[in-house]
Order: sequence, then C-alpha cells, then structure tokens
Amino acid sequence: MRRPTRAVALALSVAAGAIGLAGCGSSAGPTITFSAIFASGQGLYPGSNVEIIGLKEGTVQSVRPEGDRVVVTMSLPASPPVPAGVYAAVEAPELLGQRSVDLEPGYTGGPTLADGAVIPESRTSVPVETNTILREVTNYLRSIQPANVHNLVANLAQDLNGQGQALGDLIGNAAGTIELLAQKGNELGQLNGTLAQLTATLDSRTNQIETLISDYDVVSGVVAQDRVQLDGAIAALSSASTQLADLLSPNLSGLKADLGTLTTVGRTLDRNLGALDQGLTSSVALFAGAERAYDPTHRWLVLNNQSPSGDNSMVLADNLRDRLAGICRRLSAHHSAGLSAQQLSTLATCGNPNSGYFDQVLGLIPSALNLTPGATIPTPTTESVYTSALTSIPGLTSAERQSLAAIPLGSGAPAGAGP
Repeated sequence: MRRPTRAVALALSVAAGAIGLAGCGSSAGPTITFSAIFASGQGLYPGSNVEIIGLKEGTVQSVRPEGDRVVVTMSLPASPPVPAGVYAAVEAPELLGQRSVDLEPGYTGGPTLADGAVIPESRTSVPVETNTILREVTNYLRSIQPANVHNLVANLAQDLNGQGQALGDLIGNAAGTIELLAQKGNELGQLNGTLAQLTATLDSRTNQIETLISDYDVVSGVVAQDRVQLDGAIAALSSASTQLADLLSPNLSGLKADLGTLTTVGRTLDRNLGALDQGLTSSVALFAGAERAYDPTHRWLVLNNQSPSGDNSMVLADNLRDRLAGICRRLSAHHSAGLSAQQLSTLATCGNPNSGYFDQVLGLIPSALNLTPGATIPTPTTESVYTSALTSIPGLTSAERQSLAAIPLGSGAPAGAGP
C-alpha cells in the first residue's frame, strides 16, 4: 500500500510543478529574441545567463558556429527595454564558474533593441582564455636565454644604482602627465579633428599655396632689389609726415573753422541743389540770349530777334507811333508856353497817332528788322546823325536849320541863335 501512495504523491508533485511552471511562463509577459556575433563562444551553452549590467534578465537559446565566428541567440523580456546600440560581452565571474553574456549599457532613452536584431562583432567581446595565457607565457619563457636575462639584470642594476629618487620623480611626473592627458582627452580629440580638417583643406589647396609661395618669392626678390629706393621712400614719407604735422598744428583751429564753413556750404548746396541746377540752366539760356541780342561790332542791341514771336513790323511800328505821339502830347500839355502858333499846330499834328506824321520814320522799321545778323552796316557819323536830327525838329525854317547845321560840334550856340 505504501508504494502506490508514494507514486500518487510523486505524480501530484510533478503535476503541481508543471502547473506552477506554466503559470510562471504565462505571467512573464512578452519577450524578444536577438543574436550576437562573437569571435568565440567557449564556455557558453543553451541556458547560460544573459545579464543586463550584472543582473540576470534572460537566457542563451543557442550557440552555433558560422565559419570562424560564433552566433549566440538569446532571449530577454521585452521590459525593461535594451538600447539599440547595446554591447555584449562574455563574462566569467569566477575562475571555474559558468560564463554568461553581459549587456551594457542600461536603457536611459532613445531607440530600443528590436526583436530579431543582430549585434555585430564590432560591439561584442570575449575574455582571454587561461590556457591561452599560460601557453603564451610558457612559449615566451622558453625563448628567454638565461645569459641574456643575467646581463639585462646586471645592466639595470648598474644603471639604476643611486637613481632611485630620480626614478621616483620620473614616475610621479609621468603619472601626472598621463592624468593630465586623460583629463584633456576631449580637447585633444577635437584638436586632432581640427588638424585633420586643416590638413584636408591644405591638401585641396595645393595649387593655390604653391602659387602664393611663388608670388611671395617674386615679391621678396623685387623688394630686396629695390631696398635702397624703398628705404629712401619710407624716409621721405616720414619726413613729409613730420613737416605736414608741423604745418597743421599752428593752423588747426583755422582748418576746423574752414571745414565747418565747407560743411555748412555743402549742406546748403545739397538742400538747394534743385534751385541751383535751375539757376545754372537759366543762366546758360540768359547768356545765350544776350550773345544773340548784342552786336559787339556796332555795340548795339539787335532788336529783330528780341521781340515776342507773335509781333511783326506793323505791330512794332504802331507801338513806336503811340510812344512818339505820347511825347508830343506831353510837350503840348506841359511845355507849350512861349511857343508859336505854328509850333503848337505841329505838336498837335504829331500828337495824333493817325495823322501819319511819323510814317516816314516808321517806314524804316521793316528794313531794320530784316537785317541779317552779322551783316556789315555803315556806322553813322556824328555829323550825319546831327543833320538828321535837325530835319526832325518841327517848326524850324530852312534858314534856321542851315544856321544850326553850320555850328561846329562841341562848341556853344552862337548869339542870337534860335531856341
């Protein structure tokens, strides 16, 4: 009766264990499967631990060789996640302990390792095997000659004799130098990158640099050949600068005042630039008109091109007749006292514009206006002008005109002459 009882108890225990394992598997949540490529997989087996920063999280599923590499397939819970750029290292915590795969670093953010991902060999590492180390040490020791070792030790003892303090200082300084280099690693790395960029830039500018060096060589040769002239020019420039300073110093206040005046004038001209331009344009037109109006040969104004464009000889004759008639009317009104009846009658006739009194004189206007500018015109003499004027005086008898014409010009009137 005891054996059946023990068998039933064993079956119940196995069933309970199976139920418990199934319960554990269902509560574990989703998992991811991924692979890593190692240089060797010695000491790894299916079931080996997969750790994240030293904590067991998953297991090795398979270890299979592929050529000279080993592909290790592993599984992990989907949570906590693993960084997409994770590193995998085969670890041996104890000399005879079971090896495991350690994943570093832990997840702090960013992309995560996807299901089916492969970690390349560049992000994996394996420990050096103990037998490999012992074999290499054995081979090294076998290759050492005792006599060479004796000589080396003797030479070292002789060289280091009395140099303990200096050797200690050297080691201390070397340690400080290495520490400083470690602290400045980032700066040295940036400097190395900058030097690499500079080298690449210089390499791409080889032709330009060669041309620059050649041009500099030519300029240096020219300067060397003309050094005496250059020295003289520099000395002359220095002397001229000194003289200029001596000249400007006593006149500095006056120069400032002149510059202020020039500035004011410049601003005034700038503000009135439009009016100045118009004035200059009008001045050119004015002088051009004056040149056309004045005849320097006869020293008179040419009236035929100065009248309005709509006026003709008849209009000018009418205007002149009105002016002459107005003179006669003013003489009759204000200076008629003492005049004879004939003189008053003459003034009344010439004061009437329609009397035709001045037609003989006004008839000369068309021929005067039609004169070609620049034509040669006889210059009237003083005697001819004087004689013509005598004939125009109204009321004079022939005897009086002859008497007045006989008077020499520039002398006084004879006694008994007319008014």
